[in-house]
Amino acid sequence: MTPRADKGESTLCPSRRYVFLCFFVSLALPNIVFSGDFWFQTLHLMKWVFALVPIAVLCVVAGYRLFKYGHEELNFFLDPFGVLWLVLLLFVSLQPFWAPIKSPLTFIREWFFFSALWAAYLLFYHSFCNEYLMPIVLGGSLNAALNVVFAELQLSGLNSPFPFIVPASGNYIGNTGQQNMLALWVACGLLGGIYVFLKILNLRGEISKRLYRSIFALNLVLFLVNSWGLWSSTSRSGLLALASGSLALLFLTKRCFDRKGFMCVVLCCLMFLCMSVPVYYINKERLELLSHKVSEVGLAGRKSIWATSWTMFSQKPLSGVGLGHFKWNYLEAQRLMFERFPDMEWKYTLWAHNEVLQWLCETGIVGGAFLIGMAAWWLYNIHRAVKESREISLEAIWAVGMLFLFWMNAQWTRPFHRIEDAIWMSLAFALANREILPQTSSWATVNRVYVFKLLGAAMALVAVLGLLFLFDGLAGDRALALATKTSDFELKKGYLEKALRSPLVSDLAERQLVYLLIEAVEITKSEDDMEKAIAVLRNYFYKEPQARDLKKLIELYARIDDTESLKEMAWYLKPGLYRIEPREHASDTSCAPLVHVDLLCSLESAP
Repeated sequence: MTPRADKGESTLCPSRRYVFLCFFVSLALPNIVFSGDFWFQTLHLMKWVFALVPIAVLCVVAGYRLFKYGHEELNFFLDPFGVLWLVLLLFVSLQPFWAPIKSPLTFIREWFFFSALWAAYLLFYHSFCNEYLMPIVLGGSLNAALNVVFAELQLSGLNSPFPFIVPASGNYIGNTGQQNMLALWVACGLLGGIYVFLKILNLRGEISKRLYRSIFALNLVLFLVNSWGLWSSTSRSGLLALASGSLALLFLTKRCFDRKGFMCVVLCCLMFLCMSVPVYYINKERLELLSHKVSEVGLAGRKSIWATSWTMFSQKPLSGVGLGHFKWNYLEAQRLMFERFPDMEWKYTLWAHNEVLQWLCETGIVGGAFLIGMAAWWLYNIHRAVKESREISLEAIWAVGMLFLFWMNAQWTRPFHRIEDAIWMSLAFALANREILPQTSSWATVNRVYVFKLLGAAMALVAVLGLLFLFDGLAGDRALALATKTSDFELKKGYLEKALRSPLVSDLAERQLVYLLIEAVEITKSEDDMEKAIAVLRNYFYKEPQARDLKKLIELYARIDDTESLKEMAWYLKPGLYRIEPREHASDTSCAPLVHVDLLCSLESAP
């Protein structure tokens, strides 16, 4: 059975223009969006809206049609890879029954994220026409190039007049908010640029010369700008990701396409390499920084993070710590890690900087084995398709290259935890799997009409709940933003209490309320109220341990001279890099008991 999407027809959604518009918004626009100070979460909130709302709306339409008409009329089916992904989704859905979930809201947010990626995969598999890809890829490449321009303005300190650019003077991050994420997005743009060159080469003679030249010129400019941006980002993970994706394209075009296509990819790779020359002469310090990074011995703190991650996994190898709960178990795992590796650095992070390792920590050996097994099966089918010299479209070749790019990047950063990036992975899996993986299998075949009707109803219901969850969170986030803009205590408290009722941001609101209470107590100087405020912060810390809160608790316990509690908090620090002295023995009584100041300062950062 072949999906109608391959024939230019949509199976789940009736309007091709509407489907294309939703896909374009979800894929090509989010990474350029900056929420601004209208919101509390200034960077990511609007990215989630642009990426997820179109997919959720399509899920409501598709789910309703599947429930009403059934799978046969819509020519809908679950491919084996989609079935395996669904089984994995059901597995993590049941995880609260056996995993130590500290923060249910964290789990719910991650669950919606994971569900959205699976739903996007289904929509792409059945409703994404190959002809959509070139304009969407061009849109993504333009988005990446604009981010490079924004990054150059940030680096030069010229971004302040532009409210639509993230205010991060001196940094090279664009509106992605992080250097390695900028590099990943630019690398995706470059791989997309190679695909566009291949596509118009294949279409030469079928489109007008004017259109051919316009697309070629636009793509060439975008490719050169993005090449400049990737070299200037100094991101090793971005360069390795592009190298991995480009090698996959080289191999597949040589084995499954034609010689012209192979030479086109070679020329694109050479053009990218040659772009390092003007970067060296115009932006020399950036390449020197990259050279320094490459020559560095070690992995710049990754070793400590990975050792901590492995310790976390070894503590709960069967159950895992819970979906989304890596960050809430990191500090404890790191302290245990020091018992085995005392020479490691103290690092605070929210991510494992290796997606497979983080998945093992959160879902345990069962979830990890399932994920690795899916990857192995997918690679086996790629190998078989190449061995059989199967004809593969340019879109599928691009998709395989994108997946190699993402998976290489995933060994060093966190692309699966950025929806604006991860949704491209869902698209790539869909386009590759339609042609390379089997579309049916005896163990994955479902023929019961009621199963598909239930699936359709579930898709629509979850999408509606997700939209309500998100829009309620927008109202809560706005309340948080208003709380930061007022100095009136009662007004600020009212805004925070309103935000507390929004599940998407309730943990953020709870944290802000704790610090508001501490701020008030510091004015009143009430010892009883201070002890109550510290107790509230302590309870919050044990639920969602973060370095900033650890630092604050250490400062507060030192202020009230509670040595025992101070020792309890200091347990999370690296042994030997701090000292605690009673007040009467301290040389500086203003901050007794004493704790190593340099280490306290390091608690502020989260790589």
